[in-house]
Order: sequence, then structure tokens, then C-alpha cells
Amino acid sequence: SPKNGIQDFADGKRDTVLSYQGPREFEDIFSSFNRMAVQLKESESAKEYLIMEKQRMLADISHDLKTPITVIQGYAKAVADGLTDEEMQKQYLNTIVKKAESLTDMINTFHDYSKLEHPEFCLVRETQDLAEYLREYLAEKYDEIDLGGFNLEVEIPEETVSYSFDRVQMKRVFDNIMSNICKYTQDHTRVYVNVEDAGDQVRMIFKNISKYPLNISSDELMERFVRGDASRNTEGHGLGLSIASRLTALMDGQLTIDIDGDLFKITVAMKKQA
Repeated sequence: SPKNGIQDFADGKRDTVLSYQGPREFEDIFSSFNRMAVQLKESESAKEYLIMEKQRMLADISHDLKTPITVIQGYAKAVADGLTDEEMQKQYLNTIVKKAESLTDMINTFHDYSKLEHPEFCLVRETQDLAEYLREYLAEKYDEIDLGGFNLEVEIPEETVSYSFDRVQMKRVFDNIMSNICKYTQDHTRVYVNVEDAGDQVRMIFKNISKYPLNISSDELMERFVRGDASRNTEGHGLGLSIASRLTALMDGQLTIDIDGDLFKITVAMKKQA
């Protein structure tokens, strides 16, 4: 009966569907109730998924922080207990410094990601020449790329590409992309960056060609906490590309990844503005 059905719904049985035949006004009420029941079930399912994702995120963060902390503790104890000679002590201390820097980087990245989730997060957008901004960014980044053993080849047209974007957040997008382009290869190679006109879009393409096939898939790269090892035996948070993708979307663009054998390509496509 409708009464029992409503009581079942109140008791948490979200699959409840009421059927009724009678005056049009009452049928509309029952129809509205059924729609509400479906929407509430979908909302609760989405909430449960978000809770599970949050729990997974916390577990993954704990894993990522535990690895460098364990190394730091072990090396620091060895130094403190006098178990190392002068040369080994220097090596251990350098490792401790590197692991501490890695921890700082992870914590900053987690903080960046949490800010994106905050309802008060907003962009400071200005209409500027996007091509010139990318050109300036790569000029500043050149020495770092060169020191990493990569050769940078750039092809950016002289035409002005007017676009409304946040300079600070766009730099974060480029930083995260370049970090991954240089990281997910097994040999130092050339890094190609070019801008192309694609009808109603402007595409900024970052790609790298390695001597060896990349042991990672596009899906793994876009997964928040996976960095090349599905079993998570490697250290790392893997949030960089997720942050870059989210920021690109907030600036009305789209970030895509293509991996085909030894080709690794990240494309940022932005809609042209009138």
C-alpha cells in the first residue's frame, strides 16, 4: 500500500516505488515521490562513493608519506649510532635531505589539491597572449630542462593567441606537465613543445620520444595516486596531472594524455575566444 511504501522509504529502503491509479492530482503526487526517491538514491550512492574515495585517498597519502619517513628514520639512526664512516655519513645525510625535500613537495601538492576542492577557490583570469606566456615560461625553464639532460625543441607561432587565464595557475599546469614529460621516460631524450591552430581550439602539445616503450598507461597517469606501478611499490603521490587537468578544466580547456609505444604526449586544448 502507499502508506507501507512511504514507511519503507522512511526506513531506508530506497528501492521503494509507489504505484497508484486515481485522480490526476494524486497520480502526479505519487509520480513526484518516485522521482524524489530515485534522485535521493543516486545522491546517497554518490555520497558513498565520495566517502570511499576519501578513505582511499587518506590510505594512499599515508603510504606515500611512510616510505620516505622510514628511509629518513633508518639513515638518521645509523648516523646517530655512529655506524657510518665519514664518506658514508655524507651519503646518508644527502639521502635524508633529498627525502625531506620529497616530503615537502608531496605535502605542498596535497595542499594544492585540497585548495582546488575548497568552494571558495577562484581563478584570477586576465585576457593575455597565451602563446607568448608559454614562450616566456619555456625560456625560464630552459636551464632546468637542459641540466636534466633533455634537449628542448619549441615551435610556437608568432601570431597572438588571446585567452583569458590565470597566470599563476597556468604556470602550475605547465610545471606539472613538464615534470611528467621528463619523468616518465627511461632515457633522456628530446622534449617537443608546439602550439597549433585546430579550428575552434588552440592546442599546446608537450611530447617526448624515448628509446624504450613507456611502462605506464594513460589511465594510470590520470589516476590520482598511481605513478607507474599499479601495486604502489614506488614512492610518489601522482597528483600533479590531476591538478593540471582540473585547473585546465576550470580555465575552460581540456587536458588529454596519449601514450603509444615510445611516444608520450600531453595536450592542453583551449577553446578560442571571440
